[in-house]
Amino acid sequence: MSSVDDWDPLALDAVQSAFTGAPFRWWICGGLALELHVGRVWRSHEDLDIGILREDAPAVYSWLAEWDLWVAAGGSLRPWHGEPLDSERDENNVWARRSVDLSWSFDLTVGSGNDAEWIYRRNETVRRDWHDAVLRTPEGLPYIAPEIQLLFKSKNPRPKDELDARQVIPLLDPIRRDFLSDHLDGGHPWQALTTMNATRPVQVVAGLLREGDRVLLCHRRTDRSHYPDVWDLPGGRVEEGETLGGALTRELREELGIVARLSDEAPWVTLMNDTLDFHIYLIDHWQGVPDNLATDEHDEIRWSSARELADLNLADNAYVKLVERVLT
Repeated sequence: MSSVDDWDPLALDAVQSAFTGAPFRWWICGGLALELHVGRVWRSHEDLDIGILREDAPAVYSWLAEWDLWVAAGGSLRPWHGEPLDSERDENNVWARRSVDLSWSFDLTVGSGNDAEWIYRRNETVRRDWHDAVLRTPEGLPYIAPEIQLLFKSKNPRPKDELDARQVIPLLDPIRRDFLSDHLDGGHPWQALTTMNATRPVQVVAGLLREGDRVLLCHRRTDRSHYPDVWDLPGGRVEEGETLGGALTRELREELGIVARLSDEAPWVTLMNDTLDFHIYLIDHWQGVPDNLATDEHDEIRWSSARELADLNLADNAYVKLVERVLT
């Protein structure tokens, strides 16, 4: 029997094949929905969320009769046999897999609505017409509107939710941006994102390689046009079509000749300004011995303690506090 952490998400084309013709509303939700709207990928996804309506549960169960279905609520799983899903018991998720021996394929996320409107289950006064709430890709794949998905993510946001918000909110059209702003708490930190320019900040990734009480730094050559003669973390720009983690894995292989193992899909910390998102991953495990392979960019690499950093000319003085956090 597969564990709760054993996921192998269904590919989107397989989702479309599995649900096309279903006699109920369904849509892609979660971080994937945001990427479908923006049209690019910025992180990996360990699972796949598919939205349905609570009142459609019997029809969904019949449609997925060949799947192994389990209600996920209250920190536990129980088999689902098509009975009503109780909102009072927070039965808002049903996990699906092909059989008991296979990995989980998708998570049915149970929402609210009627024939005319999507309804926010956390506040039923918040409603959208269906044509505004569920959008479609050019291929016809339905997905939840970005402002709605971000509204869900705004409650107790995790690092990956913060990343998603940073990537998407500045790109929203005025109507969707106003909807989100109107329904966020007045003091919510994402309110600032709703007033940002729609230009996408440059995406840069870096690895904070930790070994004992030291971290690895690279000295940028004095002839570099950007940030010359400073000590920096290894990494670089995210290329079009790359995830953040994929870009960092490539950069560390090219610059240091190592294969890094990322412990999380989301960065450990992100430093941001109006033009740049600098995503830092904390890395404790890698294959190979770091070597300075990018000699056109760096003229030296070294392992340094937190105390030694204070005497170095750093690309960002925030590194001192960050390194102190991870080495103490």
